[in-house]
Amino acid sequence: VDQGRPISSGTMFREAATLFGTLGHPGRRWGLAGVALAGALAGDSDIGSAALAELDEMDPVAVHLQEVNVIRSRAWTAMIRGELTKARDLLWDAVALADSWGQFAASAQALHDLVRMGAIDPAAEQLEGMGDRVDGAFMEARMLYARAARLGDMTLATTAADKFESVGANLFAAEGATLAATLAKVAKDTDRDFIMSAAEAEARAERLLESCQGAVTPGVRPQRGSTPLTDREREVATLAARGMTSRQIGENLFVSSRTVDNHLQQVYVKLGIKRRSELAAHLLRTTEAPPPS
Repeated sequence: VDQGRPISSGTMFREAATLFGTLGHPGRRWGLAGVALAGALAGDSDIGSAALAELDEMDPVAVHLQEVNVIRSRAWTAMIRGELTKARDLLWDAVALADSWGQFAASAQALHDLVRMGAIDPAAEQLEGMGDRVDGAFMEARMLYARAARLGDMTLATTAADKFESVGANLFAAEGATLAATLAKVAKDTDRDFIMSAAEAEARAERLLESCQGAVTPGVRPQRGSTPLTDREREVATLAARGMTSRQIGENLFVSSRTVDNHLQQVYVKLGIKRRSELAAHLLRTTEAPPPS
């Protein structure tokens, strides 16, 4: 999965889950979590939901070695369904659990996930501070990406992409290149050097994504347009575009229907549309497409 090949990874995780199942081994739980994570990264919420439903039907197990990754799988499945707040809350749960067990590499994974989902503060700073607990090139790349996102530094983002690509993590490298391109555009829209840097970074991201089997993450589909939505507005808009009513969205996000409708009105104004039925088409054009239901 870290290499950015969700389809191949999903097949391998499913085979592992089946094998562990025949042995009555708790590893079936870990395999199913991997299937869910791979499905989410492939942009298919149905795969993740089905795998997690299988996992939840299992009897409790005494071995919790991979429980942090189980939570991460739940988080990414929630994210691809448009439930961004839930996804981030789950990842903070994963960080807390990993830290309590001394699984600092797993904690770094979850913090990296948070940064990738746009929860930069305080996740980025916390991740950057873990260099004395987790070492290696992969961890160095994670810290560089976190620092680039926190400081808005195009050069650091490019270096992070270099590091990720050197260890074969092409999806993460593509996210680093995409961040570099975004920062280059923000820095100076009229400066030729920055424009060229942005174009080069975008081309690099596209090249890297060619080996990622259609992986879909927030880091490789940044929002375009002059009036970006807030996280909550995007969350509400995505759920509405999937056909959920205001009441259903409110129950999902633990807010009132009135609050949902207020958010939707703000979304309509920002996107220049008039009704809910226009959401899906507009979000698709701005790379904020609702994930498959």
